[in-house]
Amino acid sequence: MIAPLLAGAAGLGKAALTGLGGMSTFNKILMALMGGQFLQSTMESKGRQDISKAQIGLQKRQIESQGDMGRREEARTDKLMRQLLGEKEKNLLREERTGLKQDLMRGEERQSQMAMAMLMSLMSAQDDEAEIMSGPRPSTASMLSLMR
Repeated sequence: MIAPLLAGAAGLGKAALTGLGGMSTFNKILMALMGGQFLQSTMESKGRQDISKAQIGLQKRQIESQGDMGRREEARTDKLMRQLLGEKEKNLLREERTGLKQDLMRGEERQSQMAMAMLMSLMSAQDDEAEIMSGPRPSTASMLSLMR
C-alpha cells in the first residue's frame, strides 16, 4: 500500500523538477523538499490511521473476548449454583427422612412400652384374680350372721 504511494510521489517529484524548466535549481530543490514534506506528512497520517484502525480492531477483539469470558464464567457459576442447590435439596430430604424414621422408631418404642405395660397389668390382674380364687372361701355362716 505504501510502495505505490512512494512510486507516485517519486514520479511527481521528477516531473516537478523537469517540468519547471524556467525555475532556478534552488527553487526546484525547495519545491521537491516541500513535496517530500507533504509526502512524509501524508504517509505519517496514513500510518497513524492504520495504527488507529489496528488499535480499534484490537480493542474490539478484547471487548469481545471479555464478553465471551464473562458469559463462560456466568454459565459456570450458574452450573455450580444448580449443583449446590441440588446437593442442599438432597441433604434436606435426607435429614427429613432421617427425622421421620426417628419419629417412627420413637412411636414404635412407645407403643411397645405401652403394650408391655398393659401385659404386665393384665398379668398382675390375673395373678390377683388367681390368688383370690385359690384362697379359702369365706364361710357362708359368717355371712349369714352378718346379714342378721
